[in-house]
Amino acid sequence: IHMVASEQAIVDVYKDGDNAWGNVDVTGNIDVSKNGSVVGDFAVGGNLTVGGTTTTVNTETITIQDNIIVLNSNATEIPTENAGIEIERGNSDNASVLWIESDDYWKTSDQLRVDNLKFDGNTISTTNANGNLVLSANGTGVIDIDTKMDIDASVYIDGFLDVDNIKLDGNTITSTN
Repeated sequence: IHMVASEQAIVDVYKDGDNAWGNVDVTGNIDVSKNGSVVGDFAVGGNLTVGGTTTTVNTETITIQDNIIVLNSNATEIPTENAGIEIERGNSDNASVLWIESDDYWKTSDQLRVDNLKFDGNTISTTNANGNLVLSANGTGVIDIDTKMDIDASVYIDGFLDVDNIKLDGNTITSTN
């Protein structure tokens, strides 16, 4: 089939006598300079390149064999654009996981759960069966709390507690001055 830009070609292929659609095989390039559409299945046996600024896929399920999805693939200089995934949630606020490029950190629009930890705003809680939340510091072994700490239950200290010039260690209270 040869088409000139000002012409329109419609190809209907039927099998003999049974009114079923047949196949059209193209062994060269197809150049479409106007809008086009495909009704029914369309298979591409080679690479598919889609140009333009917006690609819309209206489907219920997307299956991708590659285990890495690359976002911002056109970045070639110092990175300046945030990237991430946003989930449309209908009448509820959308959820997102974003990489904030200017500050080099991940941001979620809602809570983030990591293994047995739940991060929600200013709260870190545990979801494990025994309910224990263990804070473990690297380096000097010191966990530094720079503001008020509210404790709504008993505190068990295995070691010593250093509080402003007062040291509590077992049954002994001493001054650290």
